[in-house]
Amino acid sequence: MAELSARLRREQENRARRAVTEERVRIARELHDVVAHHMSVIVIQAVLAPVRLRLRPHHRPRRAGHDRRHRQRGHGRDETAAGGLTRGRRRRP
Repeated sequence: MAELSARLRREQENRARRAVTEERVRIARELHDVVAHHMSVIVIQAVLAPVRLRLRPHHRPRRAGHDRRHRQRGHGRDETAAGGLTRGRRRRP
């Protein structure tokens, strides 16, 4: 009976560890998607910036500030999401 109890406890612990690992993988994939999206937006804006500035030079100062705020806001969300990946995790030596 003690053997069965110990085996069931080990199996339960293994299932719990797998569930945590699967959740971390899911979060990492979502974080990757968020970062990829932000990078795509930055690249598109960088490629189109010279064209836009030629067509609308009066937008230059306002637009530069908007882009900086947008990147900072996105970076904060990425850090918040990444914090969830490390919370409760034991550090390896």
